[in-house]
Amino acid sequence: MARHALPGLIQQRGRIAVLSSVSGFAPLVNRTAYSASKHGLHGYFESLRAELAGSGVSVTMVAPSFVATGLETRAAFRSEGRSGSWSTTGEVGDATSVAAAIVAGMARRRALVLPSRLAVASYAVSRVAPPLYERIMRRQVRGS
Repeated sequence: MARHALPGLIQQRGRIAVLSSVSGFAPLVNRTAYSASKHGLHGYFESLRAELAGSGVSVTMVAPSFVATGLETRAAFRSEGRSGSWSTTGEVGDATSVAAAIVAGMARRRALVLPSRLAVASYAVSRVAPPLYERIMRRQVRGS
C-alpha cells in the first residue's frame, strides 16, 4: 500500500504514520509472532524513511506499550499456541491518548512517537541496557 501511495505522498510532501508497538524495538515475552511482525514494520518503514530523505515525506513510527483495544480477545495470542490469560506489563493506556500523541507527532513530523511513560522507559532501557530490559520483562511476565 505504501508503494502505491508514494507518488501522491511525494507530490504533496505528505506524512506516513505507522502504528507499531514497543515490541517493535524490544523483546516481548510470550508474544514472539506479534513481536516479529512489529520488528518487520520498523525495519521496512525506517528504511523507507531513509530512502525518502529530502523528498518532503515524513515517516512517523508510533510505539505504544499496552493499550486497551480488545486485542487480547482476538486470535493473535492463541495463534502462537499459548493458552491462559493475556498478560500485560505496566500500565495499560487508552486509545484516545495514543491517538492524540499520533496527531501531535505527525504534526511535528517526528520519526518516533512514544505515547506513554512506559513506552519511553522501555525504549531507553532497551537501548542502553538490553540484558536489563530482558530481565525486567521476564520478571514482569512471571509476576502477572
